[in-house]
Amino acid sequence: MHSNSHPSGRMLRRWVRRSLPLWAGLALVACNTYRPVTNPTPGSTVRVRVPVTSALDGGAPGSATVEGTVVTARDTLVLATTARQSYGAYRDVTLHDTLRLSPDQIMTVEEATFSKGRTAVLTAAIVVGVSALALTAFSGSGGDDGPIDTGPPPPQGAVVISNSFISGVLGILGLAR
Repeated sequence: MHSNSHPSGRMLRRWVRRSLPLWAGLALVACNTYRPVTNPTPGSTVRVRVPVTSALDGGAPGSATVEGTVVTARDTLVLATTARQSYGAYRDVTLHDTLRLSPDQIMTVEEATFSKGRTAVLTAAIVVGVSALALTAFSGSGGDDGPIDTGPPPPQGAVVISNSFISGVLGILGLAR
């Protein structure tokens, strides 16, 4: 059986092609770092720590973290927040809210900034993971158990790349059928 027609190879190629936008989006979105700021930029994503007292803890002070998009940052910090709540297996509710915080209600404000280093590491990890899946799927691609005439051995120090590996990578990328 040829590697391009092996069921696990076809399923892997289909899965990789369909999930590639997800991985690309994850690489771009998940690679933020937070830095403390005093005046956040409107439209930026921030994480704000606010003081909280809990009646369950006997009024002991604590803090909570709220994440949102800055609407305005003048005398009052106005955040647009989104929260998701699940009720049962098929019922998700998305709550959009506006939170107004005066300076005395804010402990810290941290603004999200894009991190090139984290993006590079996450992208490399995704590439290694997908490559490992491809190698696993194509290494057991089937065929008969008879001896294979490979010809003379390669010269000392030569790099040998399998045709099935190349066709597998091209198949995953959608360049070969």
